[in-house]
Amino acid sequence: MTPRAARRAYPVRLRAVVTYFDPFNHLLFVQDRSDGIFVALSDKEKILMRAGDEVEVTGVTTADFAPDVAKAYVKILGHSQLPAPAAGSFASASWGREDCRWLELKGTVQRVTRGSGDTLLTLAWGQTIYKAHVLASPESLAHLVDAEVKLQGVCGALFNGKRQMLGIQMFVPGAECIRVLQAAAPDPFAIAPAPIAAILQFSLGRSMGHRVRVQGAVTYPNRSGATWIRDATGGVMIQDHDAQGLVAGDVVDVVGFPVIAGFSSVLRGAQVKRVRSGAPPLPVRITARDAMTGDYDGQLVEMEGKLMDRLQQPAEEVLALASGEIAFTAHLAGGAAVQSLEPGARLRLTGICAVEVQQAHDLILPQTFRLMLRSPADIVIVGRPPWLRADRVIPVLSGAALVVAAALAWVGLLRRRVRSQTLALRAQTVQIQAAHQRTREALQKACEAETLDLDSKQILELIARDEAVDLIVERIAEAVALHCDGALCAILLGPPYARVCAVPALPAAWLHMLNRIDFNSVSLSAELRDPGEFSNDPAWAQFIDSHQQTHFQKFCSAPILVEGATAGVIAGLFRYKNRSADGHEARLDFWCNIAALALERRRLHDQLSYRAQHDALTGLPNRLLLYERLEAEIERATRRGGLLGVLYLDLDGFKQINDTYGHDAGDLVLTEVARRMTSQVRRGDTVARIGGDEFVVVLPMLSRREDAEQIAEKIAAALVEPMYSNPQRLSVSACVGIAVWPLDGNRPDPLLRFADGQMYNKKRRRWYDAAGEPAHPAPPSGGNREIVSRPN
Repeated sequence: MTPRAARRAYPVRLRAVVTYFDPFNHLLFVQDRSDGIFVALSDKEKILMRAGDEVEVTGVTTADFAPDVAKAYVKILGHSQLPAPAAGSFASASWGREDCRWLELKGTVQRVTRGSGDTLLTLAWGQTIYKAHVLASPESLAHLVDAEVKLQGVCGALFNGKRQMLGIQMFVPGAECIRVLQAAAPDPFAIAPAPIAAILQFSLGRSMGHRVRVQGAVTYPNRSGATWIRDATGGVMIQDHDAQGLVAGDVVDVVGFPVIAGFSSVLRGAQVKRVRSGAPPLPVRITARDAMTGDYDGQLVEMEGKLMDRLQQPAEEVLALASGEIAFTAHLAGGAAVQSLEPGARLRLTGICAVEVQQAHDLILPQTFRLMLRSPADIVIVGRPPWLRADRVIPVLSGAALVVAAALAWVGLLRRRVRSQTLALRAQTVQIQAAHQRTREALQKACEAETLDLDSKQILELIARDEAVDLIVERIAEAVALHCDGALCAILLGPPYARVCAVPALPAAWLHMLNRIDFNSVSLSAELRDPGEFSNDPAWAQFIDSHQQTHFQKFCSAPILVEGATAGVIAGLFRYKNRSADGHEARLDFWCNIAALALERRRLHDQLSYRAQHDALTGLPNRLLLYERLEAEIERATRRGGLLGVLYLDLDGFKQINDTYGHDAGDLVLTEVARRMTSQVRRGDTVARIGGDEFVVVLPMLSRREDAEQIAEKIAAALVEPMYSNPQRLSVSACVGIAVWPLDGNRPDPLLRFADGQMYNKKRRRWYDAAGEPAHPAPPSGGNREIVSRPN
């Protein structure tokens, strides 16, 4: 049902298995073979259930994020097993596609807290943070902090009032549904301490995503919020901890989870152990320009600035200061600062430097900074503001001007005064009108510049999100037409895109002229001729009349250059009355640079995607792409019917070639084997190399097992043919194992495992045929061999 239809309260009855039931919070999820759903129980329903119960639910339909069952009554029919967890991923779960389904996810436990009738686990998987509600006591789960776990539960969506997806959460029916993949260290303070500057730095020997241990001196203690410490390499902020009893100068031992927060890292879920007391740390004397470099982020610093304004807020007082051309703020938690502070005073401040950042393309750069003051004692007045200030001079001068004006009024004659005032008013009116015109023009230019900057940023955001090139080119064409006073814009891209985008739609004659562009030409402007030659074209005349344009001044074009080659062109047709047509040529170059950036980024994205999913030697799909295609073919076969074949091939004699003739000959053999295997399969089949001399072939849409056996025989026959390499004669053969879905397995791992076993049984039979009865060592066996495993 759609959410609108579900809100009509249709009666519903279903049979399903309970996947999660929280009697304290009255939460119930059930699932059958088709899907899972949330059930809102009736206020009169007091039945007790447990996960695994088979129930009959009667109620009416409703919807919040997705369709639900409301005002439900439940009848327990018996007890059965929980469903097999879906092979979900964070990608599908984060878009709400796994909502209410029994799912299995991984994560590293960062916090264990008591919830409302349950225990709340905070987990991280990479940079993804999600929470899990577990029906168990916090004490029984305390040992999971910093452990890497795999948990099974119901995936729930976090959403707002607009039904927009904000995140996910898991509902786990008990501790038995949590499996520890990597246990946490028994004593977190036994971890080797690391320098503060090395937090979140890449290292092959460091396990990312787990707790780190640092040691340093407290520079900013805070009982209700964050605390800062520093060592010889830098400073760091500690969150989610108990800082009671800490004072500045205390040497502490800290264990916490590092996360990205602006310009520097932050330790969350921290445990703090006081080692000893020490002298309060001395601040580093810097300037505002030094702070803008970001080198002193998180450190205790001392600097000077001129007070510009004060803002009293409920929880803190904010001082606005300036040092030269750099403006910054200072924040003092709690009560007011020094009462005698006045705007214009020069202050010396001591506090924690917190850098705020902005992102420019792929770089994160400091934008401004603020000082976190510890107490009013961190504010020292080094210079008072002068008595004679603008706010005092203006009233004095105003009073003097009034006295002079009154004296002149009584001295002069009434006519002269009226005449002079009339002339002055006329002159003032002319000046005001001129100033108003200049102001209006300046505002218009500022608005145009702001709109141009906003449009360019939106297009750069599309480029950063790797949106389709067609969408980016359309946005650029719209921007050119908008910011060039209604110019007619056309963008022509060469191979591999080979498309023309025009805003607004252009007549066929002009598009035909654009399609004649030679991208290998040195001068593109010579190819784009004046469209005036098409003035006799009826389509062109109709286009001109429809847009109420009778004359055009200029036709300009600019090439889109990617790595020195012309990838496209942007052309614009400007109106005759437009006096700034020459200035638009520079804007065409600006948009050409943005278009070139989009094409270059798309090219790099395609190259990286291809390299990540294909074998570098043979060009065949690698293990990762094999699993994606195999899962897709299983899903397609489930919907459409039919069989799916999997061939597992291992080359016989390949090791001898490598040992005898070297790896160059081995690479030649692998390349030739890949070519021959590809030539023997159908267009829709997949040939993949999963490592060494092992290959896998996926054969969709089979009607019987014999089809897979015939293709396997064709491949084996093609590989028997000899190969030649300067001038050695190389020969290999293949041993092929066959598995058929769903007869030999219903998931990728069982299918590959079965085909691998079949292949090794054939190898064993060949060995016995060649060696006779076992007067020799045991034949090669696949029983202890590590079978293909699913990649993370």
